[in-house]
Amino acid sequence: MPNPAYKQWSDLDQQILSGLLSSMTEEILLDVVSATTSKEPWDIIRRMISSAIRAHTVQVRMDLVSTKILCPRINLRRLPPHLCLVPCVNSRSHHPRP
Repeated sequence: MPNPAYKQWSDLDQQILSGLLSSMTEEILLDVVSATTSKEPWDIIRRMISSAIRAHTVQVRMDLVSTKILCPRINLRRLPPHLCLVPCVNSRSHHPRP
């Protein structure tokens, strides 16, 4: 005998999924269109963001190493964490500060 609560849940879940998919940009939608439950788009997006954050973290670490090479007098271990995200502009550079 089918569970009537499951049918009600499934119908509501499909309404939520439809609302989620209809509110997404085309770029994101292409990655989540295969979702069959309302939870799946969130899981897919979380994985996408986690991957992007890891790539950004690697880039920031590489930038910090480069900064230390270009500005050896800076002790990066003494900088507060939020300052490590601020780009370092070499004083001889002609680029404007951000």
